[in-house]
Amino acid sequence: LTCGQNAMASNTLPGKEKSALNKLARCCEQKQYKQGLKLANSILEKFPTHGETLALKGLVVNGLGRKDEAYELVKKGVANDLKSSRCWHVKGLLHRYYKEYSEASKCFTMALRSAQDDQAILRDLSVCQVHMRDLEGFCASRCKMLELRPEQKTSWIGYALAQHIVKNYSMAQKILLAFFGTQKKDQLRGEDKQDFSELLLYCATVMAESGQYQETIAFLDENKALICDRLTMTELRAEMLLQLNKMREAENIYLQLLHRNPECIEYFRGLEKALGMDDSTPQEKRLEVYTPRAEARSLVAQMLPMLSFLSGDLLRAHLKTYLKENIQRGVNPAFKNIKPLYRHPAKAQMLEEICTSYVDCLTQHNKFELDDTTPAVATALVWARFFLAQHYLHANNCARALEVVEAAIEHTPTSVDMYMLKAKIYKHGGDASQAAYWMNFARELDTADRFLNSKCVKYMLQADQIARAEETASLFTRQEAADPIQALTDMQCIWFETAEAASMARTGDTGHALKKLHLVDEHFNEFVDGQVDFHNYCLRKTTLMAYVRLLRHQERIRGHKYFVRAALLAAQIYVDLHDTPFQTQAQKEEAELAGLSDAERKKIISKRRKAAKKAEAAKTTAPDAKKSEQTPVGEDLALTKQPLEEALKFLKPVQLYCGDDIRAHCLAFEVYHRKNKRLLMLQSLKRAAAVDAKHPQHLKQLGMFLHLIGTCKPEEPVNTVIQQELSTLAGDCRDAKALADKFLSEFSGSAEHVLRLGELLAHLDASSTKSTIDRLLAVPPSSYTLQTAEAIVQGLSTTLHATPDQLAQYKATCLKQFPLSRVLGAPEFVPVAGDGTGQAAAEEK
Repeated sequence: LTCGQNAMASNTLPGKEKSALNKLARCCEQKQYKQGLKLANSILEKFPTHGETLALKGLVVNGLGRKDEAYELVKKGVANDLKSSRCWHVKGLLHRYYKEYSEASKCFTMALRSAQDDQAILRDLSVCQVHMRDLEGFCASRCKMLELRPEQKTSWIGYALAQHIVKNYSMAQKILLAFFGTQKKDQLRGEDKQDFSELLLYCATVMAESGQYQETIAFLDENKALICDRLTMTELRAEMLLQLNKMREAENIYLQLLHRNPECIEYFRGLEKALGMDDSTPQEKRLEVYTPRAEARSLVAQMLPMLSFLSGDLLRAHLKTYLKENIQRGVNPAFKNIKPLYRHPAKAQMLEEICTSYVDCLTQHNKFELDDTTPAVATALVWARFFLAQHYLHANNCARALEVVEAAIEHTPTSVDMYMLKAKIYKHGGDASQAAYWMNFARELDTADRFLNSKCVKYMLQADQIARAEETASLFTRQEAADPIQALTDMQCIWFETAEAASMARTGDTGHALKKLHLVDEHFNEFVDGQVDFHNYCLRKTTLMAYVRLLRHQERIRGHKYFVRAALLAAQIYVDLHDTPFQTQAQKEEAELAGLSDAERKKIISKRRKAAKKAEAAKTTAPDAKKSEQTPVGEDLALTKQPLEEALKFLKPVQLYCGDDIRAHCLAFEVYHRKNKRLLMLQSLKRAAAVDAKHPQHLKQLGMFLHLIGTCKPEEPVNTVIQQELSTLAGDCRDAKALADKFLSEFSGSAEHVLRLGELLAHLDASSTKSTIDRLLAVPPSSYTLQTAEAIVQGLSTTLHATPDQLAQYKATCLKQFPLSRVLGAPEFVPVAGDGTGQAAAEEK
């Protein structure tokens, strides 16, 4: 601010006031707002229309928390002195403070018209540009800063960085090499030496990304003595040697790296590549790479061969050794570590045979195998059953898994892990209430375990026990927090907010569900805004490699599974709100009174007043937690007039950053279908087809689109484009019925395809539902999952309009395969003594 002043504007003040103005600018920079306010008022008493003073006063009152007044003062200041760079600079700073980066960038650009060489304004502009990913503008600003201050290190590396992130590798390399030529390398000490080492590695990374592998190796060799981070240098050198097919040298380096860290998967992969090994290499030869390190207790060396290339007798022998060791030691994640083997049915069957034989032998002889010379430890049988129960659970055999884990609990009734597994079995079996019950039982066995507490809260939310979940979650929030749930929001506990929103959506509390999901969106906005402070910091501290990783991570942060999960749920809720608009409590109460006599209306209204008074009296007097002004009100969100536009705000980032998730494209189709945007519907279909062209939901939507196009006559240019693309998407199928018949014959054994295509046929002809129901009943439940069975129940009840007898027949058939599912008719779980606590279950035991 002190450097960004306009000379002509400042000279309009006398000397005393001009000095006070400069002091005011320093007070703004040093956050001495009260003193700055006194200075501003003293100047404005004599010169009430002075633009720069008004602008700086706006910055001061903003620091005192008076936002509206600050905007008004800055606006007046700019209006009174349009040519002052300081006024525009202050306005840009105000916009940047409130995260209005586009407006801030415009203001900084205006400020540069009057002060083209102002370094502070250029620096602030470059921060906004890189934050908004205006990379061309960022390059131009950094180039200007280098021209103005070539003696500063940050000017050189900032411009090099700008060229790197726009992938102009040759220019970035030239700038860095030119900067290195200005340094006295033999005089570097301490922090300067560390910073220079980071710059050298960064330059080598730029060269490697540009494909200059030989030059990268030569550069590393030349500057070896100046590079402090030897590990990163060695890893980069090994990668370059592999790219140059210098396998012998690469092999030696990877052997050194493995000696340093035998738990790094990438080192083993690199060593195999250096040795010329691939899938065609005999497994005995590949195993030689891992055996010495596996004998030295390297977990990666033990696991990687089993999970990647071993098969047959070698795999069986390694699995036996692995299971024996982990069962003896009671390693909880033993099953999770080898879960990738279940992609291969033969390997999964081998695991079942081994574990079943171990359980049988341990039960009868207390040995893993009959020829073992020493007996197993006392807990071996429990952990063997624990592993076997997880195997059956993964194979969707919940009934058998439950039998095995019950036997384990009977052997050791105090093991927390067994009760957690029992809860998991009930969850996957379709009984969320009983799953929450047993997870709470496990939690009460160890109330000091935060992980158990979080797991229990999650299970309670899945069972729609929202009040109990909030009460349980509050056990591990700050004790001084007036509102524990608000404390979880302040800690950005996204998993809790998403799970609670899903539960609220299921129970019809749409407004609060949307509020939670918008909070998740706010958290991700905060993650993005959090990088602003690092744009200058990383240049000053010369942490360029980490900074580039930060920029690339932030560009795809909305592809994170947490955001995807929340965004898809929010979009679905908004689509449902478009179909069935939200009703406030007053509207619901009014609907209840419609059609009643005056006496009945008075009676109901009187009851409501009494209930309201009683509820008011029962309220606690504890002060509410302080709410953020930005926290949206749930009912306002649910009453939006444009639910489809709100749905698209959540869907577009998912489509952009997580394009391989077909759910986003299918949901986008539903939105555009309701908006009657045919080209955008076609775009969603194409994106979904690129992920999975035979996905059942995609095929259903493709049929709906064909039907829509067949019943309307759009404009000629649009029709031409649509017909060209449909020939690729639908092949020789020219109408929806032909498409449905074709894929029903191809996927007659897939229940989900039969359901979705049957819904399509029902949309075309209501009389086709009987044949669809017959097809669904003909598909054996053992061929699909519980989620598919529950979706079929919903489809039979809604779109297919099945009779009660047909629905009961299907449920009875599926209940044999999924005996725990409440949706399919499993008996309701009633906790012992009606309290739902672990103590009641213990008494029952």
